[in-house]
Amino acid sequence: MARYLRDKQIRNITIDASALRQIFQAFAVNGSRMPEYLASDPENRDGALAVTIRFDEKGYRTFDLESLLRYFNDAKDVERVIFEVFTGDSLRTNRQTGSYADLRLDRSDNVSCFLTVSSDDESWMQGTFAAIDDAIYQHKNRNVGSVGFRRVHRLNMPPDCGGAA
Repeated sequence: MARYLRDKQIRNITIDASALRQIFQAFAVNGSRMPEYLASDPENRDGALAVTIRFDEKGYRTFDLESLLRYFNDAKDVERVIFEVFTGDSLRTNRQTGSYADLRLDRSDNVSCFLTVSSDDESWMQGTFAAIDDAIYQHKNRNVGSVGFRRVHRLNMPPDCGGAA
């Protein structure tokens, strides 16, 4: 396992297109600074950023912001969004070595909502964690223990999952 790890449960946030954009940018910028990515051959970079979005009982994995926003805006009911940035090492070893960052946001399962960043490079781990946490913090709400997804209009969600009481 990588030497350094920080994690945090995520609660009390509402995610809209602006939040997705900010979080994606935090992952993209810090992913391009991963130690293994920078050390790899520029012609064959070893790292990836992927986002999984589950909505309307379907799931899609995308690697670019435009597709993510298109899926988000087309969705009637967003259930989950997972951001991941990882190196080939972390992927090949099931995250036992290499650097990675993972943000899981699930509207119906608050226990599954967390941010995890791990690396052998403490500086990258701390900086990446802080940047992503800051992007999330800007979208805090007052609904205790909830993660909600919001498009132009409020989605119909139970009060304990981010909906209006």
